[in-house]
Amino acid sequence: MNRLLPKPPTPNPTTFVYRPPPWLMLGFRCAMLVVGAVTAVMLALHWQAMPLWAALLAGLLTPALMGGSAWPRLWRDTTRFIADETGMFFPAYPALTFAATEPRQEAWLAVPWQHVANIRVATEVGEDGSCVAFDLQVSPSERARFFGTVGEPRDRRGQRSAQVFAAYGGWPPSAKPAAARLLSLQSRSGA
Repeated sequence: MNRLLPKPPTPNPTTFVYRPPPWLMLGFRCAMLVVGAVTAVMLALHWQAMPLWAALLAGLLTPALMGGSAWPRLWRDTTRFIADETGMFFPAYPALTFAATEPRQEAWLAVPWQHVANIRVATEVGEDGSCVAFDLQVSPSERARFFGTVGEPRDRRGQRSAQVFAAYGGWPPSAKPAAARLLSLQSRSGA
């Protein structure tokens, strides 16, 4: 049976974490900061010569880019799932909001390997690249809370009441090594 956990599992040497590498996230943040700074300089030097719409656009983009690069909440929830010998773990991240919210309530769904099937490389609906995909047995409430924004592979259509066809793509690591690592962990578990 699937379990709810208050925090992610403790990593061990065989734990696989599917998320963008930290260097890539740092690169995005630095690129946003540089573009914001260049926009601010261009705005300061050429304010008088800019049409009103361009000055307003630059005036809005500058703080958005520089603030977005510095605001840590945008970059915190990047782990898509974690896997180890016991199963897979999926986060339920709260929606990104700009208003003051209650303290963050982290929750993770632990799905044992017996409830994970058909790990494969597929193509996500609406995407052209490959993704790692698998079928999960979950309850309808778990599906709504943990998989509401997860993609669906093209080779499976229509969710069944007790099953989720999940597709995770769009970030490194690439899909083939990720699927191979998941299959290796699943085979070590004996499931």
